[in-house]
Amino acid sequence: MDTTVENITSKKDQFIASIDGTIAGASTLSTSHVVASIVESAKESLASLSFPTTRTEAWKYTRVGKIINQKFEVKPTETQVEIGTYHIPGIQAIEMVFVNGFFRADLSETLENNVISVLPMSEAVSKYPEMVKQYYGTIANDKKDIFTALNTSYSTDGLFIHVKGEYKDTAIHLIHINDSDQVIAQCRNLIITEPNSHAKIVTSYHSKKDISSFCNQVTEVVVKENSFLSIDKIQQESEQAFHISNDFVTQEKDSTFHLNTFTLTGGWIRNNLHVHAKGNGTNTDMYGLYQPILKQHIDNHTLMIHDGTDGESNELYKGILYDKGKAVFNGKVIVAIDAQRTNAYQTNANVLLSDDASVNSKPELEIYADDVKCSHGSTTGQFDEEALFYLMARGIKKDTAKRLLTEAFLKEVVDHSDILAVRELVLRYLH
Repeated sequence: MDTTVENITSKKDQFIASIDGTIAGASTLSTSHVVASIVESAKESLASLSFPTTRTEAWKYTRVGKIINQKFEVKPTETQVEIGTYHIPGIQAIEMVFVNGFFRADLSETLENNVISVLPMSEAVSKYPEMVKQYYGTIANDKKDIFTALNTSYSTDGLFIHVKGEYKDTAIHLIHINDSDQVIAQCRNLIITEPNSHAKIVTSYHSKKDISSFCNQVTEVVVKENSFLSIDKIQQESEQAFHISNDFVTQEKDSTFHLNTFTLTGGWIRNNLHVHAKGNGTNTDMYGLYQPILKQHIDNHTLMIHDGTDGESNELYKGILYDKGKAVFNGKVIVAIDAQRTNAYQTNANVLLSDDASVNSKPELEIYADDVKCSHGSTTGQFDEEALFYLMARGIKKDTAKRLLTEAFLKEVVDHSDILAVRELVLRYLH
């Protein structure tokens, strides 16, 4: 039964009051005068917006009650962190570490040269105020989404990356760690790639076991003409962790953007991805895998808008569901009337390994141009019993055989990462 409007409003006020009351006195991004007008506008939106219910179409299968019924607080921490636990073995990367949403300079490396700048947003607003003003808050939509408005209103810090040339030697690894109970971490990231530039980014999310935490992050990405950007997102959070990602991307002419989302663990996760290909000749790849176990809930919502001609987008999300795990996939592709010669492909495939597991899949196409090649599809089933029998007949134990089939099914997604160390890590954590 849906919660009444009065109760929703009351819970909303209590939820926000807890955050507002604990952020006072902390040195946060939202207090910077550079973004003051954006923050003020977001707080106005926050006051007018409501938390979604099951009557909200985009949230029909994902309830937010488990989040808003709790009191999450802003908790800066200088406690010792065993950062080695969160390294990706074999990766060559500049590491930026955020604990409970705050930048930890003692655990991080910053980088500034004529090719790339990698800084915390709290530092970027002082060093590059005009650039931050130009892009911050221009892509993320906090007029319609309450969680984006919440992030803009109370963001603590985040990552600023400005790619000015070809940065191919190493990756940038952004590490988020939540290590306090009932903590809310709200990082705000801004990534700008200049024309003809190249960069690879890895973001990983972690939380301590047996604590309830909420990561509510927003990332704005501007991929300029003829530039290349790939992002690998790795989610490895606890059974009690809540996570909402809102990623907003714009692409200019002949640009390439790749995003791979690897959801390995986490209690309740919602990934929102919005890509707007404004220029002609863009290339966009969106790949994802998820493997909910127990009562984990994983929801991927994507929106791909083609406005330019001769663009191409490829989207493939695959999931294997165990126990009472639940998954949601809603992918929408819009091809505008002038986006002729667009190729857009979208697929969602799922394997259920339990009678209690469930998935709700809804791929969508809206095509207004007439010279296009577009397709979408969704499949849900169980492992091929013949393939399982074939492996077991050759002396392979059933559990090992299932793992081999799991890896074979998901490897198509894993292989789209450009970084070998990431591919190896993800394969190790497949169930």
